[in-house]
Amino acid sequence: MRLLDAFKAGERRVIESQVMEELGLSEDDIRRLPRHIRQACWDAGVPGMLKAGYKVRTQQQQLEQPADKVPMWSEDMKQQATVQDQLATGSNSTEDGSSSDPFVKRRASSSQASSRGHSSYGPYFRRQYLLVAATMPALTKGDVGVALQKRFKEAAWVSGDMLHQIKPHVQHQWVKVGEQGTEDALVQALQNDSDYQAQKARVLIFAKDTTAADNVSGMLQGHGIHHVVYHKNVSKEDRDAALAAMSQASEQTGNTVMVSTDAAARGIDLPDITHVLQADFAATAIEFLHRVGRTARAGKPGKVTSMYGRSDAVLAEALQQYIQEGRPIQDCFSRNRSFSRKVKRYGKFVPRGQEGPQKGKASVTA
Repeated sequence: MRLLDAFKAGERRVIESQVMEELGLSEDDIRRLPRHIRQACWDAGVPGMLKAGYKVRTQQQQLEQPADKVPMWSEDMKQQATVQDQLATGSNSTEDGSSSDPFVKRRASSSQASSRGHSSYGPYFRRQYLLVAATMPALTKGDVGVALQKRFKEAAWVSGDMLHQIKPHVQHQWVKVGEQGTEDALVQALQNDSDYQAQKARVLIFAKDTTAADNVSGMLQGHGIHHVVYHKNVSKEDRDAALAAMSQASEQTGNTVMVSTDAAARGIDLPDITHVLQADFAATAIEFLHRVGRTARAGKPGKVTSMYGRSDAVLAEALQQYIQEGRPIQDCFSRNRSFSRKVKRYGKFVPRGQEGPQKGKASVTA
């Protein structure tokens, strides 16, 4: 959002400069305008200002204005304006012999502005924005979609039919594990994969952090399962080699297995992943969506095995229900901490944007 704010500030400054040119105003004049007039200036230039109630000074008012109230241009402002006008005209003087001093010209434009129609102003600079994201929640005031709707009220919103939904042709397996059962469940899920048995699997195993990824790597190594590792603590050379192994994998090269953190969940190209295996369940529904989206791309088949423990059960079982019912999972979107606090408060999963009963309070019916 900070980057968008910076872009918008630059856009407003360009529009203000053109309005100053058209009305013969100084920067101080612009700053002294009422807030609603400045907003109208940013939205629609001079026509917007006039519609909002701005009154253009006539030539007589310009002449009668006290000297100490006349907008003054600094020498730097005059010099900058002179350079801009010379670049625009290609000369230092006008053909009709009138003054080329931009301060004189722009003060004169103010006296002419009152007789100009709305159509004689503009057109004004407008930057076009194309904002693209895999997830765009818009359920609560804190969601990015709501914030963008406020900033770009006339924006056209385009989305596919599957926004925030899991592809229906993905095969899901949900494995609830105990504290000591992770290794056996992980190896079993991998070795029972039909593509793995056929030596043509491309498996992406997700762990919650770099330490967990290294632990998973140690488990696989202990079972003689060849794999590569991708996360921030791995050297760049080894990361590049891991990506190359996944990209160049084929039926001739046999199985290819990568262990990674969420660094591989988005932003890099990993083609034809046949199986996503969550050794650690995703911390949020958005992370889950990105992880799962790594397989079954472009209509190809894919499998997802999600292992989860007691601490992940509420989120995992909520997602499982939504996926089985074919519903978008945006109701489950939240930050990890806020999701946990909500579960603790209500004692169960409550969809995003909704309130639930207080934990421990019985409902009263008439």
